[in-house]
Amino acid sequence: MRCVFPIVKLGKSCYNKLLVEQAVERLYREQNETHFWNLMNALNYALELKTRVLVPLDAAADPQSGPAPWASMPIPAEKAEGLDPWLLHTRKERSYLPLFTSVKTAEAERATATRPMAERGMREAMEYALNTDGIDGVVIDPWTNSATLDGSILNGLLKSERGS
Repeated sequence: MRCVFPIVKLGKSCYNKLLVEQAVERLYREQNETHFWNLMNALNYALELKTRVLVPLDAAADPQSGPAPWASMPIPAEKAEGLDPWLLHTRKERSYLPLFTSVKTAEAERATATRPMAERGMREAMEYALNTDGIDGVVIDPWTNSATLDGSILNGLLKSERGS
């Protein structure tokens, strides 16, 4: 996977998103303890660098109009304050907050390609999921190689010494 924006332009943040995407891809392909801990290390590093993610909003979307430039031009966090995120719902009545590491992963499916997106800090988005009733965790890049982190994993990740 390549970063949507040049690494030179965005520096460590873009590089770290690529590390997270690669760690998710490895875990998705082969689920084992080594790949799980590699993902946790990449996420710890992302939290340390204050990495930003795209979060779809529960706002009117017109699927007939096709993809909008929301992912490439997200609503800044301060302007999106108070707007509810769009959630993924499972058949087992669980709800997850989708977090996208790049425009490419956000636009991989029509369900989010037409939705307004907010740019948020990864830590803030994870804390929101952990502290909001009715949200069971997060899914990183749900339409491509994805990783689901439930509340117990989020709690451990956010309270880890390196991620604090």
